[in-house]
Amino acid sequence: MIVRSFAAMAVIAAVMAAGGASAQQRAVDGALAYRARIALPEGALAVVEARDATGALVAELREATAGRQVPIPFSIDLPTEGDIVLRAVLLDGGLPLWLSEPLTVAASEGPETVGEIVLGPVPESGTAQLFRCGEEELLLSLHGEHAVLRARGRLIALAGVPAGSGARFEAPGDPATFVWSKGGEAMAAIGGDERKGCLAGVPQAEPTLRARGNEPGWNFEIAAGRVLLISDYGASRQEAGLPDPQFEGDAIVYRLAEPETVIRIGPGICHDDATGMPFGNTATVETGGGVLHGCAGEAIDLLTGAEWVVEDIGGAGLIDSSRVTLGFAGPAGEGRVSGQGGCNRYNGGFTLTGEGLGFGPAAATMMACAEALMNQEQAFFAALADVVGFDIDETGALRLKAVDGRTLILARRG
Repeated sequence: MIVRSFAAMAVIAAVMAAGGASAQQRAVDGALAYRARIALPEGALAVVEARDATGALVAELREATAGRQVPIPFSIDLPTEGDIVLRAVLLDGGLPLWLSEPLTVAASEGPETVGEIVLGPVPESGTAQLFRCGEEELLLSLHGEHAVLRARGRLIALAGVPAGSGARFEAPGDPATFVWSKGGEAMAAIGGDERKGCLAGVPQAEPTLRARGNEPGWNFEIAAGRVLLISDYGASRQEAGLPDPQFEGDAIVYRLAEPETVIRIGPGICHDDATGMPFGNTATVETGGGVLHGCAGEAIDLLTGAEWVVEDIGGAGLIDSSRVTLGFAGPAGEGRVSGQGGCNRYNGGFTLTGEGLGFGPAAATMMACAEALMNQEQAFFAALADVVGFDIDETGALRLKAVDGRTLILARRG
């Protein structure tokens, strides 16, 4: 690998072939157990997943229990570098029966035995079902006849609708956005972009939800069953237990008492009115003193997840049959971007702040390709070097922008 800035990669040719040793692996053994004297159903499925420090999935084991009872032994191959967090679930028909707490496995060169991982009942609230659709992960929180879908940096209110089998939830007024789970699999779509063969994974704690606004400055945080609202530039502070959400059309609503406050999470990309930074949802806070307007979600979540496939570079389109991609991984302050430049693989850094997006030093495997592909790749790297911000347009496309607002790169989810 050769380390360069994206700007340097755009103008310097190299002749280093792709390659490199694959990541080293080690076996980690253990067993899944629970203390209750309840038999596992005949068709139960054991799932063990491993995530790195960024939360990215690095390994997964899925094994039918085939009538076996606990303890259920398992063995999973993990990277030798970096601490890894293991979690496990026992599923029946796609529904979680028993769930483990996170277990950190320290970095090590050799095999390891972690002993019994004791699973407990799934919490009644604060936990979301996970469905893995290829590279993309969806979180679904159930609330009676309604559900909240967390996908692509957005919260989407869903309502239950009749289905021939399984459970189907749709966005009100938008049947092209849905989750339809049947057994351990699901189909899902966001604005008609459909994903099939999604597999149920280990349920996750519902992520923290933050919102913010300006004039006067305010913010709120919803986490671990609590809500904290800070308003009037920090002069006012309100903290309370989080009530069950209510659903009003396509909005998710929380009503707090003493003092009476209504928090409303709405659909659609929202832009900070001071910086223009995009977020996944609109947010309003209604109090006796008026209505505060702002944005909810995290900008980084609009970028991460399934890779982006580039459709246009600088208004010149793309060479037929060529493939240029972007894959983002957090955290925002020291993120990583990688993909296919059209000829070579690349891996670099990016920084996302409240003011904008920028790409830092990068590494690439430099191989010789047709001149037209090499020129296109250089144009791609040059465009990345000039990016200062991004947006998600009304079609869901990613627009990487120059300082003058021009779209340098246009991409869509793969």
